[in-house]
Amino acid sequence: MNFKCDNFKVDYSADVGLFILFSAEENEQQEEITFESFNHGQYLEIRKEFAKSKNESDWYIIETSESKEPFGQKNKFYVNFKENSIVIDWYYDNVEIEVEFTEKERDIFLKTLNTHFGDKVIIQNQETEK
Repeated sequence: MNFKCDNFKVDYSADVGLFILFSAEENEQQEEITFESFNHGQYLEIRKEFAKSKNESDWYIIETSESKEPFGQKNKFYVNFKENSIVIDWYYDNVEIEVEFTEKERDIFLKTLNTHFGDKVIIQNQETEK
């Protein structure tokens, strides 16, 4: 699946988890896109759902407009920066997203990946500039 990103969002909830969303559909009420409510148009969502108890593990999910795949605890995904796009690969599929990050959006994306996905993500070519 390939698409042009019109909407990029990172949302965090201490109770539920966080998600990173790339969508091909512009949404004038972007603030109202929530963890539970976005499910139309072409999109890719990278999600971390926090464990509900100390005995459980966090859940990692990559969801697209075409599929939803949870990760096993040993699975990783790859984020490869290209000149005007990013490619996200995981054991099930890959998606190329044409995206024009602002410097702030790029920093937020990288910080979120490094902080919350740590050993689940391998970032490639992060120094690539537009």
